[in-house]
Amino acid sequence: MSLASLPENTEALLLYLLVTSDRGGRSYETLRKMQNIEKAMTWLIENNYAYEYQDSLDLTLAGLHAARQVQISTDDRTRSTRDTAQITSGPVHTVMFDTHPLRPRRERSRIDLDKQVLHYLLAFDMPKNALPIPVLDGDILGRDDDADINLPEDDYISSQHCCFSIKLTDSRPTLYVEDLGSRNGTYVNKTLLEKQRRVRLEHGSRVAVGSTILIVVQIPR
Repeated sequence: MSLASLPENTEALLLYLLVTSDRGGRSYETLRKMQNIEKAMTWLIENNYAYEYQDSLDLTLAGLHAARQVQISTDDRTRSTRDTAQITSGPVHTVMFDTHPLRPRRERSRIDLDKQVLHYLLAFDMPKNALPIPVLDGDILGRDDDADINLPEDDYISSQHCCFSIKLTDSRPTLYVEDLGSRNGTYVNKTLLEKQRRVRLEHGSRVAVGSTILIVVQIPR
């Protein structure tokens, strides 16, 4: 995407959505109070850089990349050469951990985040353009506000439904899922998991929780 081709205020909106994790801050009610923002909102949605979720605006994966491009471009103009080099060489995925709308902010130290390496994402079967969820070792998925991956809109998901873990197998990270005694169970490729038994996931594995289907995406290294 060429930043020069963006409509007025689109860069600012991309950056705002990138750093604003609170859903109220990304609600249509809040966004429409901003000056000259309607065209930017429409353009992002029509070009699949954003989508509507719970009456708010969320970035797609393409939108996240575009927002990072804007962020780096802005940093280039405002920081010293040394500072810019540190930003662009740092882990891009850290922003995703901090700002993904389905990952509530946690009291994780910046050091802990910097040590995390993004190996896997969970992509939604529907809607297709929804922003994939980064997965960290020990993440709990559920409807509870304390869940690391929070899916409150699916009534068939338990408060703490399943847990993901990442272990080294032959020096390579491998993703596992474990059902935590959920009410409706966790399915991998249509097979119901035994409760509290860890099962290995592969790239392309389909994990069904409640009425939500998540597709495992392994990031190549």
